[in-house]
Amino acid sequence: MGKTLFLISAIFIALIFCPSNASAGEKATLSLSENSVAGGKTILAASDPGELPASSFYRVEFDCPVKPDSAKIDFSGGYPSSDVIFSSPGYYECEAELGVVTKSSCAGVQYSPLLKKSFKITVAPSGEK
Repeated sequence: MGKTLFLISAIFIALIFCPSNASAGEKATLSLSENSVAGGKTILAASDPGELPASSFYRVEFDCPVKPDSAKIDFSGGYPSSDVIFSSPGYYECEAELGVVTKSSCAGVQYSPLLKKSFKITVAPSGEK
């Protein structure tokens, strides 16, 4: 009886102090200011998926697996908006992910992805569109 009560108590404490972010993922959105970019700069914006516990914060990841040869992407910022600067004109296929980083006493640091979205972006030389 003692071990069972301890197990139930531990699960209950974990549910209270290690909240789930499942409902936040339903409200999340990721969007680019433009999919056709002149001069190589666009802004990635994330919506406000809702309040987080004090020990948590949103994190945005961005990567372009398909890009012109030797092109570089400068991604700076995070949540709620980030600058994305493309070094070369051309066609890019990129992925962005919004997630939650939680620091808790239950398991250290945990990352929970909320939303992943793909973007197809055409970057024109400066002055063109």
